[in-house]
Amino acid sequence: MFKRKYDIFISYRRKDTSDKSQHLLTILEYNGYFGRVSFDKENLHGRFDVELLNRIDNCTDFIAMISDETFSDVTDEHTELYVKLATCDPKDFYSIIEASGVKEINFMRIELARAIAKEKNIVPIAPQKSDKFNFDDLATILPVDIKQISRYHAAFYNDKDTMTFRDVIKTKVIPKEHSLLKSEPRYYLSYKNILITVCILLSMLVGYSALEDYIKLSRCSTINDYNTFLESNHIFFSKSANKKIIKIRDNFNFDNVNNDITERIDPSILPTLNLNQICAIRSILENMVYVDGGEYMMGSDTLDSDGNRNYDISKKEIPKHKVTVSGFFINKYELSVEEWNSIMGIHDKETDPDILTSPKTHISWNDVQDFLIELNSILPLNFRLPHETEWEYAAKGGLKSLDFTYAGSNDIYNVAWTLSDSLSAPCYRPRDGISWWKESNELGIFNMSGNVAEYCSNKFYYYDNPERPFNMDLIIVRGGSFKSLDKDCRVTSRDMVSSSTKSESIGFRLVID
Repeated sequence: MFKRKYDIFISYRRKDTSDKSQHLLTILEYNGYFGRVSFDKENLHGRFDVELLNRIDNCTDFIAMISDETFSDVTDEHTELYVKLATCDPKDFYSIIEASGVKEINFMRIELARAIAKEKNIVPIAPQKSDKFNFDDLATILPVDIKQISRYHAAFYNDKDTMTFRDVIKTKVIPKEHSLLKSEPRYYLSYKNILITVCILLSMLVGYSALEDYIKLSRCSTINDYNTFLESNHIFFSKSANKKIIKIRDNFNFDNVNNDITERIDPSILPTLNLNQICAIRSILENMVYVDGGEYMMGSDTLDSDGNRNYDISKKEIPKHKVTVSGFFINKYELSVEEWNSIMGIHDKETDPDILTSPKTHISWNDVQDFLIELNSILPLNFRLPHETEWEYAAKGGLKSLDFTYAGSNDIYNVAWTLSDSLSAPCYRPRDGISWWKESNELGIFNMSGNVAEYCSNKFYYYDNPERPFNMDLIIVRGGSFKSLDKDCRVTSRDMVSSSTKSESIGFRLVID
């Protein structure tokens, strides 16, 4: 099979040189190297695989983008492995890594070691000498597989210098004379320009009007948009616009939603919603569970039922006290990635249903407030986060409570995905994939113990002083997660985080009054 050859290979560490590397790619492509530069984010979609070795083996110039942090975590550990990877046959790459048992691989180190071993023309691009970084000292601190980089002439840049990064590259790396690159620039009509020209000619053949109509149709997303398109007397694609309208109307169907909620939905909002928003709203509303109001004893006692000191209980959970809660709707699942993307207008190409139905994480409490504003602007039903009094009441099963330790059982294995479940593969679970063999609580609500912890609406306070928040920035988090010990997944357990914290183990579920 034909494999494309790249004359130049850019090696960089995303953590600290990604932007400069992207800038370098642009400069090279505009100066005679278009389509000849291997840049993994551009033509490998950010993947690291054996194709990188093939590209290094076949390139002429190897550019190493260096910052003062690039080699900060490089040690002599596993040097023998990197030496093997630098000289191995590409087909043996994965088997060598697997046999080594090393979990964390420094890919830039592999790339640089291989380029040195293959005697490529290496062009280091590094910051100016400073107290923190000295390119000439690399030979004394780097392991044997990559220490030879200091032998190559480097092009130095400094953001505070009078020269811009672009000027440095054009005058030191690719000048007309004395270029550090061995690859010669070539100026020719790029395949992109040819493709654009062909597309223009084809569009002229099929008619400018058809192309204009298609572009306008592709920009439509709501019924109002499609009606405006049809009213403009466009000749082409009118059938497609009508089909889109029918599809949106068919999905605006809330037959499986509680009547108390559907009565509050104004049908006049339909023309303003797009299909993704409608599907997300329907998914959210269909999974709302009504919790009858009532009284319950919130928190914990310091003594267990046998009168012994309960060491699972923290100061945050005492004293046990009576709380009255009004009725409310709560979602039986944590908000999913797909629901978040649809409401926030994020166009993600992800199609894996397990990922899309997993709880949305890596978001702060402040981010959730922005989400609630957006959701309530689309459908004003006063969506909100639960107060922790509501959260604990629902987790305990409301009026149907059987007083379980965890949300739905005294045996945590039945209802929660915790640290003991995820030791082999730390991760949360999709919200309803094969019911993931865990049960709901008495109200039919899932994952209120374990899986991901959940934000509440209120600040943290001690129960014996509810009028005084302990810290105005500390938000209550409940339920424990796949990273939690069993004791931290009890329905009475409390935790707190900053309102700006983002974690893979914290999500949220929605409430409607």
